[in-house]
Amino acid sequence: MDDLTDDESGAAPGFDGGFGELTRERVLDAVENLRGSASKQELARFLRVSGAERQALRHLLAAMVEDGALHAAGRRSFALPQAPPHTGVIEALRLDRAGDLIAKAVGDGDPYGPELIVKARKGEPALAIGGRALARIEKTANGYEARIIKNFDAARARTFGVFHALGKGGRIEPASRKEREDYLVEGQHAGGATDGDLVMAEPLPRRHGSGPRKAKVIEVIGRADHPRAASILAIAAHDIPIGFSDEEIAEATQARPPVLGNRTDLRHLPLITIDPDDARDHDDAVCALADDDPRNPGGWIIWVAIADVAAYVGPGSALDAGARKRGNSVYFPDRVVPML
Repeated sequence: MDDLTDDESGAAPGFDGGFGELTRERVLDAVENLRGSASKQELARFLRVSGAERQALRHLLAAMVEDGALHAAGRRSFALPQAPPHTGVIEALRLDRAGDLIAKAVGDGDPYGPELIVKARKGEPALAIGGRALARIEKTANGYEARIIKNFDAARARTFGVFHALGKGGRIEPASRKEREDYLVEGQHAGGATDGDLVMAEPLPRRHGSGPRKAKVIEVIGRADHPRAASILAIAAHDIPIGFSDEEIAEATQARPPVLGNRTDLRHLPLITIDPDDARDHDDAVCALADDDPRNPGGWIIWVAIADVAAYVGPGSALDAGARKRGNSVYFPDRVVPML
């Protein structure tokens, strides 16, 4: 990029237009006047750049993106580092203390810029954490608001596979039998993976709608030839849902012991569970007590206690929806994929 950088005055090389020297300051002023983000065509019109001068503008924009003076807000738009575009893709990140959904604009694959409060249209399904939507973004007295135009209605997918190193990057061979095409991984998205690693990756959007699929390594799980990798590969090959959504975790964290109500208190019974030390699903217990009924001499009463899941997991809740999606817990020699 040395041939694209500016001289000491900040002017673009080769520009000698009649409207004044094309400098970084003029470009930044133009972007600010265009409400914080603009395409190259909008900037050219605002700066009255035409003909061969457009190449000088293109070089200057590339240099300013490279050194962080501007942000590539999508395929052909440019924004101030802390300014989202007027209309663009957003990604939901979290809920704040007031219960508002917080998102950020998505630029060249990743979220950037200030936090946005998401405002969904009436009757439209809520945007899930990790989900993306097309939104109109406005600056208000309280910050930025994003009003959803189209909810893409899908959280960002995850894929498991084996990483094969190629130069500075590599490719991921998916473990799922439903995925028949490998993912290309560029060097900056390799995440420290080495040849033969089992990785979790996030597919990246295709810029032109065609070409090889690309992905970014999110986590290096271990070596693909390690014995414990067999369960991970089986989980991926059979598309077994793993992990819990932020909403599920929030509900579980906020859960409190239910009140006794009309239930009979049987906490005095010496119930036991037959589980290993590392078990997490203590969902049933038993006990046997001698029967003192004279009509049953030498007899016993057997108690079987089943976990009252419905006392904690209400119909239609995030935990309920997650459990319906998983269907059951899945047990492997080295791990469990729990339903709840």
